[in-house]
Amino acid sequence: MRPPFCMGLKRDRAMDILAVDDEEAIRSVVADLLEENGHSVKIAGSGEEALSIIDADGAPALLLTDIDLGPGINGVALASKLQMRDPELPVIFISGRPWLLLGTPIGGRIQFLQKPFRLSQLVEMIRELVALRDAGQSVPQAAV
Repeated sequence: MRPPFCMGLKRDRAMDILAVDDEEAIRSVVADLLEENGHSVKIAGSGEEALSIIDADGAPALLLTDIDLGPGINGVALASKLQMRDPELPVIFISGRPWLLLGTPIGGRIQFLQKPFRLSQLVEMIRELVALRDAGQSVPQAAV
């Protein structure tokens, strides 16, 4: 048995997370990490696949998405579509190209994590978003 990715981090209570990235290796590592931390994870390789999963299985409790998903719907458009259905949906954007988020409000339930990132950073960011959601609070957003 291999050790958990983030040994020493407290296990979180389960939550449904949709992880969207066009790079299969990133999807796999992120899904393993989140599952080892007690979450239920669905993965998608594109915005269109993510929407199909949501249509079939319902909305996630948190969206984790790359910004550039290749041809089709990008991560920002995907998040926007989902937040039209649920304005309180927490979103974490991940990308190695933060300039793709220019003009996108970041803060509160919308966060950004620049690739490459430490897996412990992702786990902590999810914890913070869950705490915000549970407290029914939001913090002011600022455009990137």
